[in-house]
Amino acid sequence: MRRIIVINENEENNALYEKVLSKVYINHYLRNFDDYSEALKFLKVNVIHYIIVAKCNELSKFLEKLEKIKPEANTIIVVDKESTDCISTALKHDAKGIISESRIEKELNKSIEQIEANERYFSNDIAPIALKELMQEGYKNDKDKPSLKDLTKREIQILELILEELTNFEIAEKLYVSPRTIDTHRRNLLQKVRAKNTVGLVKFAFRNKLIV
Repeated sequence: MRRIIVINENEENNALYEKVLSKVYINHYLRNFDDYSEALKFLKVNVIHYIIVAKCNELSKFLEKLEKIKPEANTIIVVDKESTDCISTALKHDAKGIISESRIEKELNKSIEQIEANERYFSNDIAPIALKELMQEGYKNDKDKPSLKDLTKREIQILELILEELTNFEIAEKLYVSPRTIDTHRRNLLQKVRAKNTVGLVKFAFRNKLIV
């Protein structure tokens, strides 16, 4: 059972979230909040797996409090693609998904599925903005930069397949190895490029011109 809450100040959209989530997650728990404080009270005493936030006002304060009381929860932020401050805040607090509000019906369930596969999810129109924000962080100096020379040929091959959005299972099938082997390679990649997740791998690939 997936326990899901939505924090959304536009009550007219509550029916939309219910409709979209019920298409796939029949056995889910859903509750709507329009206020951060009420949501936090609820979160303190209830197990919740996904927190969908469609509210950018004071988002940073909410996410800071959320990290203290429910660090294991997966947050999905719904934004207007023009709201760069909201996107930046979501990235800073390691939100698992950032979805354009115009793509809720098409991508909300998809984002949950990808998060359950230990991936982060960005809408296509959000990804370039998110990548630009991430690129601005940078490394402290050139000596700290990992490069392609730090990776084996096999790791580079797997990285390229990850960039094609293939799952561990799909990569394993393509390379005729077990998913567990791919998982080991993925963890090694993350460690070598000093990344926390797939977004970090994308950032590394961008810097090293594997993608342009």
